[in-house]
Amino acid sequence: MIFRFESDAGVHGHQSWSAELATVRDAQIQAIRTLGELLSEDGSQFWKEEEVSMTVSDTNGLTLFRLDLGAVKAPALSHPAI
Repeated sequence: MIFRFESDAGVHGHQSWSAELATVRDAQIQAIRTLGELLSEDGSQFWKEEEVSMTVSDTNGLTLFRLDLGAVKAPALSHPAI
């Protein structure tokens, strides 16, 4: 199957690409790995935005699943000593 991946993570902003994988489960695993790789390129950008997403769809444009990663800073991080 061909899967379409779209993400706003990483230093390059919005990106989209396709990959041929055997199953939806393989696409789920690939999505997690790729999102991690994109974030590892520039983790500081994530902390500026505090949200990233990746949507995976089929060749017809039907969304199969979406990964959303968000961060919530604790009030303790607002303390000037931290």
